[in-house]
Amino acid sequence: MHLGTKGRYAVMAMIELVAAEKNQEHEGRPIPLSLIAAHQEISILYLEQIFSKLRKKGLVRSIRGVGGGYVLGKPPHKISVADVMEAAEESFHITRCTPQNKKGCLRNQMRCQVHHVWEELERRLYDYLHSLSLAEIYQNPREYEQNRNLKDA
Repeated sequence: MHLGTKGRYAVMAMIELVAAEKNQEHEGRPIPLSLIAAHQEISILYLEQIFSKLRKKGLVRSIRGVGGGYVLGKPPHKISVADVMEAAEESFHITRCTPQNKKGCLRNQMRCQVHHVWEELERRLYDYLHSLSLAEIYQNPREYEQNRNLKDA
């Protein structure tokens, strides 16, 4: 499976932006990456790479200067988890077959006995992540939300 940290971290960081947008005390101000990095325990350098990709896909906007940071580029109900993961260049590819060679994963170009299982899992994962918006994730906040403080943004 090719789902790596970029996609997971991108989703985690985007939920931080959704939380900031929903926080009345925050008043829609941009969130600095340093705050997201601290809350999610992710390297700021890694987040910079991820947010560059998210910005290019229009999922976030950057605000420069004092008090700068990032805001959502679209409403959270219009951003799916798959959108975020794909922007971070994560793949939903599960079979051993390369995307260029869908004939089969074995040397003789035949499909292995369980190929259809992996293809179906890939399809279901893709469908599920496309059906799940950032707004839906945020509607079910976890206990860490209660301990987080966006006032220091």
